[in-house]
Amino acid sequence: MTPSFEFWLVCGLVGFYLFDSALLLYVNELVYVEDRGRWSFVSPAPGWQVLRRNPYLPSPWRPDRPLFRVCWSTAEAAEDPREPDELQRFVGVLEPLRRLTLVLLALLLVGLPVVLLGFGAGVAFLVLLGFVYLVIVVMLMQTYRSREALGLSPKTFALLTFDCLACAPFAINLVRKISVRRSVTGDPVGFARRVFDEATFARLISALCSRLGEALEVEDEAGARHQALRDYRTRLLGMVP
Repeated sequence: MTPSFEFWLVCGLVGFYLFDSALLLYVNELVYVEDRGRWSFVSPAPGWQVLRRNPYLPSPWRPDRPLFRVCWSTAEAAEDPREPDELQRFVGVLEPLRRLTLVLLALLLVGLPVVLLGFGAGVAFLVLLGFVYLVIVVMLMQTYRSREALGLSPKTFALLTFDCLACAPFAINLVRKISVRRSVTGDPVGFARRVFDEATFARLISALCSRLGEALEVEDEAGARHQALRDYRTRLLGMVP
């Protein structure tokens, strides 16, 4: 039996959304995740790579969680004591978008497949698609009103607008696209020590030390790089009780 047009359309919706969700991270990059005041991190395990970077696919069911790409370095970076509060204000500005994102997720990945597979690409589909674009327009209007607080330039906002209107599944990732552009200033490990709980911070240090151990295996033991990595690992281990 040949799959119907509606079946392939649903596959396209899901495929475009997942494709747009994926991030490619360098070996020294992590992702910090904020979830209603609780912070965690993701460190993709080294494995198969794309363009010499590690792919990471965030949870498809939680596009409302802001993601922050951070980069650890052996060079010492000063901590910014104001950063946790400023980042929390940034997350607060995203709150209306986070709620709308979940509405859009339900319409596109639950409502549209049910309508398409149950009733076909008819009037019901067109009506629901109209609601989808209504939500997208409201999201873009909210983004425009908050563009200064979110640090979005006119060019960046225009690109986000084009993405969302040209391909509706891309709009589900609007919160992620905005937050991933705003990294953590200063030392990301120092920031984590302030906002992560003890267990999560200990897991972060363990993950970083594991990455450092892999890097030390391929470095010349007599080289300055090898010593810098060892010193950095020692410094990290000293942060955990």
